[in-house]
Amino acid sequence: LWELRSEMLPHGEVICSYMPEVLVFARSQTGDPIGLGLWGRGRPQAFVQEVEDWQDKFLEYYYFMNEARMLLLDQASRQQNRLVHFVQVFDLEGWSVVTNSDRTWTSFTTERAGPVGETYHDCNIMFIAIRTTRWARMMYNFIKPMLPKKVTEKAHVFGDEFAGTRITRETLREDTLERLVQRIFTPQVGAQEGHATIKPRQSFKLQVIVPCGGSLRWRFGIKADARWWNRSMMCGPFPRASSDLEFSVSSSSSSSCSGGVDRHESDLDRFEQPQRVEGDCVRGRLDGLLAGGKSFSTVTLRWDNSNAFVTTKTVSYTVEVREP
Repeated sequence: LWELRSEMLPHGEVICSYMPEVLVFARSQTGDPIGLGLWGRGRPQAFVQEVEDWQDKFLEYYYFMNEARMLLLDQASRQQNRLVHFVQVFDLEGWSVVTNSDRTWTSFTTERAGPVGETYHDCNIMFIAIRTTRWARMMYNFIKPMLPKKVTEKAHVFGDEFAGTRITRETLREDTLERLVQRIFTPQVGAQEGHATIKPRQSFKLQVIVPCGGSLRWRFGIKADARWWNRSMMCGPFPRASSDLEFSVSSSSSSSCSGGVDRHESDLDRFEQPQRVEGDCVRGRLDGLLAGGKSFSTVTLRWDNSNAFVTTKTVSYTVEVREP
């Protein structure tokens, strides 16, 4: 869920091309997810005029967005043993009434989308507006008296100097602030670690989101649970319990472009067929992953223990995603 992108939701790619939004941009100082809305780049009028059945498409997208946010907060709260909330950042650079607002869109969000949002618990702990234009400040001052006090109390409006304010420095990590200053709005990616216990005749799959043109690197070790084997083979010289697995990698786009690698024999082709692996440090990488016209691809790493009848294997893995 931390890797989920707005574009992956129903109609997400179309909607985000008019109203860009990053579901999870980064994590706050305390571990809360940070959402990012690029309101200064929003084109609601064009969205209303150019997209067929735009109301139904946006509502479906909005339903899934809210459900995904709630599931993420539930998962993060359990992992962190506390109540986790969203921190919402809005970039209002260049925002104006003429280019970034529309009467039909405003009516729709108020009368149809608004009531849907009100059915969900208020999961936002803070709203931070950055690069707020004069027009945006005037609009906020106009609607502020109509907003609930619980909303205005956690709203903070800043201009271009946002990176030096106490609120942003206490809430956002230094690297997150730097990315906002540099206008790098892609979701933060990095390494994830974990363990998986794979019983005999079973397998384990790990799905990773990789931006188009990005790279994926992995490292893992395999250990066999030899307790059952040792108890059963107490007499005579028998070989040790096998710790091998079959490992494969596949992509939703089924294509890659790696520098120095022939297009007809790409990196991905070498990993799509299951390979028997074992050991404490198995490494691999995929570079230049394409996404079939999309902004991301879903890469699946699969460890298969089907060759074992009695031995359970434990995989300890580290997976790292790098931007193009």
